Amino acid sequence: MTNVNIFEQGKPVTGKFFTFVKVGDEIQGTYIGKIMVKNDKFRRDCYNYEVLDDGGNMWIVPGKADGADPETKQVFDRTMRTIAPGQIVGFRFEKEVDTGKGNMLKQIDIWADPKVVNEEWLNQQEAHKASEEMDGQEMPLPSDSTSNDTVGGQTLSFDSKENDAVLKAASPPDEPTEAPANPSEDKITEIQTLAMEKLGVTDAEGVRDAVMEATGLAFLPANLDKIIEILKATE
Repeated sequence: MTNVNIFEQGKPVTGKFFTFVKVGDEIQGTYIGKIMVKNDKFRRDCYNYEVLDDGGNMWIVPGKADGADPETKQVFDRTMRTIAPGQIVGFRFEKEVDTGKGNMLKQIDIWADPKVVNEEWLNQQEAHKASEEMDGQEMPLPSDSTSNDTVGGQTLSFDSKENDAVLKAASPPDEPTEAPANPSEDKITEIQTLAMEKLGVTDAEGVRDAVMEATGLAFLPANLDKIIEILKATE
């Protein structure tokens, strides 16, 4: 497709900063991930959090400055660690707090529910991942038509029927192949077993909700290891 002007039909994907100016300012969208910022001029070491809104616009929510307010920074970053990419997350400027040091601090609250996710975005990420895995596989090189290829001591000719007969005779019998193991399926099976043992879940349909309620984590591939760890530690 060469007749498209992406600057007219597309949208910036690099994102722009969302600024909390007055109490009540808020933004919500799909949490995409975080970016580590080193030696920022004003915030020193910190994280920036990427959010995709319903209109397809990418926003950057700045994390707390390292050292500026250690307790608030730790609470903010620790809360964001419980949110997985694909969840719907909201940030709201709730109020200003007097720090007692002659300045006011903006209290930005984080809103999320592990059951509320962007299924469409998650499916797109799975498709991209599968495409990248296929791109990484080596493809056989085409044979040089000018060379004399030999199979089983016989030289292949330019007659495709003769070549087919030679290749069939030289090829070993087909062996059954096993489908590659899917680590996520194994982990989900383990989670189902743990949920029934630890949480008293009686059927597979109730596992998802029970696990998210007990662990506070969304039932997403990125959280499966942590979910298993928490369930194993549950008395």
